[in-house]
Amino acid sequence: MLVFYKSGCGPCEETMKGLVDNYKEMTAKGFRIITIAADTDEKVFKDSSLPFQWDDNYCDLEGANGINFKNYAVIGTPTMYILDSNGSIQGKMATISELLDFVKINN
Repeated sequence: MLVFYKSGCGPCEETMKGLVDNYKEMTAKGFRIITIAADTDEKVFKDSSLPFQWDDNYCDLEGANGINFKNYAVIGTPTMYILDSNGSIQGKMATISELLDFVKINN
């Protein structure tokens, strides 16, 4: 799962808290969480990612103009993509409740 977010964004903060709260359940169901921040300040990025339990947390400090945001056509945060093992997009959502519903239905 790819999660595009920005530190300090209210909906993003809610989504990230939901990911932290549901991390064990999601990984038990085979999900790998990869987060990509739209931050432009390295300290803000590092401080905001401290509570994350996953290792795959990235930021190129280019904001929403970063290559990953462009490649996945992300126009707003939060945006989450569920990818299969081949990298094909299986779902796109913007809220933690949509994600949890997807997890329940598809696992």
